[in-house]
Amino acid sequence: MAKRKTSEEVEVSEKVEEKKVEAEAFVYVGPTLFNEGLNNGTVFAGEFDNRLNALVEKYGISCLFVPVSKLGLAKQLIKKNGTIENIVFKKTLNKLGGK
Repeated sequence: MAKRKTSEEVEVSEKVEEKKVEAEAFVYVGPTLFNEGLNNGTVFAGEFDNRLNALVEKYGISCLFVPVSKLGLAKQLIKKNGTIENIVFKKTLNKLGGK
């Protein structure tokens, strides 16, 4: 017979799950910004530093940083015309002189 968890054990378990969600890494799914040192597929853990915040503001690319768990969906949305991810991706490419 399995042992039932006490309310304290359940509370600790819930806090651990909450921390896992908070600490989830993000992936940059936008075009590579060679001159800025930001590559497509780069994974970031924790909060953005000043350099990343400046790039997000300069290029308007906040929607192109997605949780790792949403990477597959984000890639689909980038390919689908009219989605915000698609529009921002294309605008960023245009700023870089790409097509």
